[in-house]
Amino acid sequence: MSDEFNLNQKSKEAAIREAEAEQKYEKATAKFELGDYDEALMLLRTCISMMPQSWKYHYNIAYIYWRKDLLEVAINHYKLFLKYAPAGDNDRELIKGRILWLESEIKKRRQLR
Repeated sequence: MSDEFNLNQKSKEAAIREAEAEQKYEKATAKFELGDYDEALMLLRTCISMMPQSWKYHYNIAYIYWRKDLLEVAINHYKLFLKYAPAGDNDRELIKGRILWLESEIKKRRQLR
């Protein structure tokens, strides 16, 4: 009985954590739409700490890092998106192309130094 109780408790805790992360994601989206990228980034980092396998959070934080010109970090999160996103996700091919483009941008910038 205690194993079943522990399993139910863990499930409830996971559901609460997921709901809290989703609330923060909604706030992050609103901040992003207002142009407050730093606040959106902070909220998305919290979401990822709560739900590290959420492809949606990695996708969105990667986009903000790209907008902030932190290309290496954006690539890392886009790769995590690919790792966790469902196989049939429509954005997979787009993100694969974006990763290639970002990697080429990094190479170009290094050559210019």
